[in-house]
Amino acid sequence: MSDHTRIIPSHGWRLAQWAGLLGSILSLSAGCLKPYCEEDADCAEDQRCNLDRKRCEARVPQDSGGLDGGDAAADAGLDASTGCVQDDCDNPTPICDATSLECRSCAQDQECASLGIGRPWCDGTSCVECHDSVLHCAESSPICDATSLECRGCQRDEECIDLAVGRPWCMGSSCAECSTSAHCLQAEKAVCDSASHACRPCETHGECELFGGICDEGACLPEAQILYVDASATCAGATGSRAAPFCEISQALNTSWTGRRVVHVANGTYSPFTVTDQSWIVGAGGDVIVDAAGATQSPTVWVTNQIQTDAADVVLEGLEITGAHSTRAGLFCNTAEGPPLLTMRGCTVSGNADKGLVLNGCTSTLIENEIFGNVTTGLSLSGGSATLYKNHIHDNLVGLDLTSSALDLDANRIELNPGGGVQIDKCTGMISNNLIVNNGDIIGTVGAVFIKDTAGTLVLLHNTIADNQTSEPGHNPGVFCNTTLTNCFEVALNSNLLSNPVNPPRADLSDGFEPLYCFIGTGSVSTIHGNITGDPAFVDHVDYRLAPGSPCLGTGDPGIWVATDRDGENRPQPAGTRPDIGADEAP
Repeated sequence: MSDHTRIIPSHGWRLAQWAGLLGSILSLSAGCLKPYCEEDADCAEDQRCNLDRKRCEARVPQDSGGLDGGDAAADAGLDASTGCVQDDCDNPTPICDATSLECRSCAQDQECASLGIGRPWCDGTSCVECHDSVLHCAESSPICDATSLECRGCQRDEECIDLAVGRPWCMGSSCAECSTSAHCLQAEKAVCDSASHACRPCETHGECELFGGICDEGACLPEAQILYVDASATCAGATGSRAAPFCEISQALNTSWTGRRVVHVANGTYSPFTVTDQSWIVGAGGDVIVDAAGATQSPTVWVTNQIQTDAADVVLEGLEITGAHSTRAGLFCNTAEGPPLLTMRGCTVSGNADKGLVLNGCTSTLIENEIFGNVTTGLSLSGGSATLYKNHIHDNLVGLDLTSSALDLDANRIELNPGGGVQIDKCTGMISNNLIVNNGDIIGTVGAVFIKDTAGTLVLLHNTIADNQTSEPGHNPGVFCNTTLTNCFEVALNSNLLSNPVNPPRADLSDGFEPLYCFIGTGSVSTIHGNITGDPAFVDHVDYRLAPGSPCLGTGDPGIWVATDRDGENRPQPAGTRPDIGADEAP
């Protein structure tokens, strides 16, 4: 045999050997896209990549017969080679056990929460969205469904009642504390809020009709604490209860009572009355009229402590006081043994033949009242103290006549009083954020503010005093100070806006003042203290707000200002800048 004949059989054997080895390799990776894998994308759709062996292997669905057609380990998510991976496991065996590499039931909530699949709670077997409504479900989907173990909206009141969380009413899909105020049984939270469907404190008397009809600092008073008056009721046999109300306010005030007397007055017209003790009289209907009808015996309403040794503490709310005789006032408050405390809210004082209110020696707080159409003076104050906030005082002969009193006048509108807006004699205190406009007339001697005499420091701060007039040559239409009697420098003028053009022209401000950072439209203006002049540029002559470009914007006193303007908006805007001049702070 030649050398060539010996080589040929040997070479053929080696080819066969390599072919067999290649066949073995291909058989080990049958169905794989390439011999080795690094991720599932390298494998066929019915396979996964075993990252430890770098080989493609068959996936085993949990509900299949497994790799062996029925092996229990395979049915639990096991791979013939490596065991389970977490993606293979689902309820009722949602956890791939790290030791046995078998899918098993959950044992604790943390195992389910770590999966991040929106089913964070273990019910002992499966991972579920919820198995306790109170602990696991939000208010928007408050019910844990017993079948699906998923949170859902409520469907009936009984489901919400069973939760026992204080929200027993099904509103839409949520459990609510209330759907009507009839569900709110606590006086301190007697009103069902229409937006949140939660019980809240009352804000108005009308919200307390299911209780006693009176809201007292957020709580509805019960009927037992209230006396009732109704002009349409039968007077005979009246007890003052809601079922048997008095027919006159005076009856409620004269009946025996312990502690503060609360009187609920229905719509109607009533006779004059006198208050001598601690009383809160509420005109609850919006049309409660106390009319003296020209009687000369007494004022329409008389507040006094002449009978009691302790000062009367009287609150009047929602009353219209009218009809006083020319020798009497609409409301008269006086003292015999100490100053009565008087608060008036939301009242109207009008149509009285002399003064609207006369307050002598009283401690008075007037909030959001309207005082108009009284023949002489809207409000006459002598002695004591007065806080006036957001009142509208107009169309009287004189708006305010204030003597020897401590004042706090804020955010009032004083206008259209032909005899003058405000007359001040020996008063101290603060006058701020007021609109004093269109007072005085072409035959009058007083325009906006007339300071007759001083008795200490009086501060005028951030007022808008505009479009007032006077015919008296020596009287200024803005702020006039009687220099023959007054130390005008005791009156501080800061950040006020005075614009009162009259014909013939006269200075807005009389001599003797030392204004700071004020706008003074007419007259000699010293700019050394930050005062300016020109056109104030109002948006209109109704609300007297400042238009963009007004010289009054951001030019007020940088050292002193009122924290809010007449609308309750913060001053200055933006924070850290100088305030505007006048009663309004532009946003």
